[in-house]
Amino acid sequence: MRASPSSTPTKRLYILAILLLVWIGIICFRLFRLQVVKYGDFMARAQCQQNRTIPVEPRRGNIYDRNGVLVAISSHTDEFSSSRAWEAGFNEFLSKPVSASLVLQVIRRTQEMTAVNLKHPT
Repeated sequence: MRASPSSTPTKRLYILAILLLVWIGIICFRLFRLQVVKYGDFMARAQCQQNRTIPVEPRRGNIYDRNGVLVAISSHTDEFSSSRAWEAGFNEFLSKPVSASLVLQVIRRTQEMTAVNLKHPT
């Protein structure tokens, strides 16, 4: 006996629907596994790929005023101490970390020295 023509498309639709549901189930299982189960592994891999440390030497140039007079230099205090500043003709030497009160003291001393030099030029 032959199946009736109306039942054959219905069987095919059921088979297609079952295959479609199995396919969706497999995709959902894979997505769950990738996004929930293996989340930590992928996060660690991404961090390794995205973050890279590149050392940058903070070397700065000399600073001059508008008349071309050297105002500040950059030096490593361990290597040169204050001798490089004295050789360049500086009257004061500040090492890091610098506090505001120390800067004010240096400014006041410099103003006093400037005022004395203006009154009694040598």
